[in-house]
Amino acid sequence: MVQSTKPHHQPPIPGLDYFWENQSAKPPIPWEEWMKLLQPAVYAREGYNIHTLLSTRAAVTLPPEPAEPKAPRGETPEATTVRMKKHEKTLEAWEAECTRVIIKGPMINGHPWNEACEKAKATIYMALGTVGRQRFHLTNPRTQLHSIDLPKFAGVLNDTFKVEKNVTLERIILFNRNHNDGESMDDFYGEY
Repeated sequence: MVQSTKPHHQPPIPGLDYFWENQSAKPPIPWEEWMKLLQPAVYAREGYNIHTLLSTRAAVTLPPEPAEPKAPRGETPEATTVRMKKHEKTLEAWEAECTRVIIKGPMINGHPWNEACEKAKATIYMALGTVGRQRFHLTNPRTQLHSIDLPKFAGVLNDTFKVEKNVTLERIILFNRNHNDGESMDDFYGEY
């Protein structure tokens, strides 16, 4: 029987590799670059814009209230009663629809907001890869994924994986740099 050369598990987002799947000193791609690739990939897979989900929670949009029908000229009292009863039924249906929409909560692309946030959070977490998830849990041992919202989760991920610039080392490199032959002063000062 021929063995498959495909890995046993595929990344959760087709077309986007794991952030940090295999053991190495640092991830294969910087966090900022991977996040730039992740956002359109999640949008293509799930149909959710991460920027929208990370912003403040959307408000519930209620359907417009039905207008009272105008009375035709020469309307009889019986016709007025029928028209008003129809309008009352329409208002009752509108109120029921508003209640249903409020209970359902804000929507994004036809899905409940909370469901979309949880799905995006799970997709991002699984796309971190084995080493990425290990690093996440080592750095944030008390973080419970099910209890934090997506914006806080994104902040924790940025704190965990974003490489800070070593300002002291950058200063040492800048102040110890020598002017090379044939290098203009603009090139010398403009490099850093």
